[in-house]
Amino acid sequence: MLNSICNLRLSILINSGVILLRIKRIKRAKDERTSLAVEYEGKWYSLKALFEENLNLQVPNIENICEDMVAFLQAGNTLTEMINNLLSNKKVLPFDEINETAYMPFNPVSYRDFILFEQHYIEATRGSIRLFMPEQYKEIEKEEAATNSISPRLLPKKVWYEKPIYYMGNHLSFVTDGFNVSIPSYCTHFDYELEIGFLIIKPLKNAKPDEVIDAIGGFVIMNDFSARNVQAEELNIGFGFVKTKNFCTSISSVLVTADEILPNIKNLTAEIWINDKFIVESNTKSMYHSLAEAISYASFEEQIYPGEFMASGTLPKCCGLENGHLLTHGDKIELRVPVIATLVNKIL
Repeated sequence: MLNSICNLRLSILINSGVILLRIKRIKRAKDERTSLAVEYEGKWYSLKALFEENLNLQVPNIENICEDMVAFLQAGNTLTEMINNLLSNKKVLPFDEINETAYMPFNPVSYRDFILFEQHYIEATRGSIRLFMPEQYKEIEKEEAATNSISPRLLPKKVWYEKPIYYMGNHLSFVTDGFNVSIPSYCTHFDYELEIGFLIIKPLKNAKPDEVIDAIGGFVIMNDFSARNVQAEELNIGFGFVKTKNFCTSISSVLVTADEILPNIKNLTAEIWINDKFIVESNTKSMYHSLAEAISYASFEEQIYPGEFMASGTLPKCCGLENGHLLTHGDKIELRVPVIATLVNKIL
């Protein structure tokens, strides 16, 4: 059903003149060489096959563009318009048998994870205290009942409201759709977090919010796996997350170009399914800091390079601490953002 929705939306956008591409990395069956591939009418076509069939097209750096996601996205709308024309105007598109295995769409050169949703902060903190500090949680319940308001102990600190805070994660521990994820030996409470990830394709430094949006090349779904039992301890140390999160992060194998997502970034819907059972639906409406503000802050007195990856932070209700559904061995976790992709991982 989700694929049908995405395919229909892609067809509508192409016909309406909006430049939108769904892209993934594939291996060509005939020679096992990698290529980026674009989706059209429910089928995937490798860029290499498209350009091999159209040798008259003069595209600089074409080999790199066909293999590297950042290079492809940096080529801009002229290239995406050309590809849309090739896909929609040819009566017979080139057949290129591909290996159906999911591959990483790109390899991040760094990874920053923001926390842009206040509701997630409050309810995840509530869930953590309820789970690991039950006596303190009883006090919070009494306090909230007496004041009919959220306990200050659950609210973000003042600096969170002033700046889009983030942590730096392990960019070398990324996996993609279909990969099995092992629960770390030290983890007793294994969690997931549905986030919107975005790939930076232009260098930035001290950029203002209105200068950064065209640096976003495209969007993926991200699952920020978390060992909750060590999280509070690491936060108390003051250096941020280490073993809580750095063991594994998953992103969708499909990337969607930014043109259609950005205008609707505060109107995206998302779902979580565990073992084919619907758990929760959420949306991006309550984003406190904008993506532009987040990227601008990241670039403050710091050089941002093409290929760096950033994420929105968890959408409200989209982790087990909030919705009450943690993961265990043998579970299948499925994250859905219909205009982007589906991300499925099995837990070992």
